[in-house]
Amino acid sequence: MKKILSVAALCLGIFPASNAQQGWAIGDQASFGHSWITEKAPNTKTKFHPSFQLGRKAIYRFSSNAGLGFGTFFSSEGGSWETKSLNANTSFRVNYIKIPVIADFHFGSAAAKVQPHFAFGPSISFLVGGKQLTEVNDLFVGAKSKKLIKTDIDAGVHATLGLTSKLWNGVFMNHDINFYYGFIDQELEAGGDFQNRGLSASMGITITKDAFKSMKRKSSNTKFEYRYKEMPNKRKNVIIRKN
Repeated sequence: MKKILSVAALCLGIFPASNAQQGWAIGDQASFGHSWITEKAPNTKTKFHPSFQLGRKAIYRFSSNAGLGFGTFFSSEGGSWETKSLNANTSFRVNYIKIPVIADFHFGSAAAKVQPHFAFGPSISFLVGGKQLTEVNDLFVGAKSKKLIKTDIDAGVHATLGLTSKLWNGVFMNHDINFYYGFIDQELEAGGDFQNRGLSASMGITITKDAFKSMKRKSSNTKFEYRYKEMPNKRKNVIIRKN
């Protein structure tokens, strides 16, 4: 992890910050994709296993091109497979609270409407639940993941490649492809182990301090002036709005 952070810090120094806004960028992100585990029972075939991730990230931008931060996500992973000899289908779901460290790099002009970007870093995950469900000849057998797995923590690396679209000043939409590679062997109570893998597509909204500055300027430029207009036999209070 120290090596990864050192590489990130070195990369951050490549991009000048003189013409860029510095500060925190906060964003929400939702991902959907396919996850799998590296080891299964013999004579099995991997099937599509829907995975998803929801959470928030905070990136400190050293320049318009580079930043470093972290995120907190609920991540539902695992794998699905088919055992033809037993006519069985298994869905093995593991749920984690995932905390990635994110080194984020944007390319091109900060004034562009669309910028390609790349992000990577280490990630640590804490097992919070899940369930394995096996269907055999129309019979279902289930067990909780925390009873099946001895290991409560996973750690690995993540990488993201995508596009950032500028919606308006200080507000951006991210369209990304994400990959996760787990390093830690997840030991099973019944013997054996596996590692987590995942590939997903995500969308998110990121807001920087420029958005709040823009809102503040618009608010300060809007004034209300009160005038009295004389009417026959009475006086009315008329509100006139000036932009």
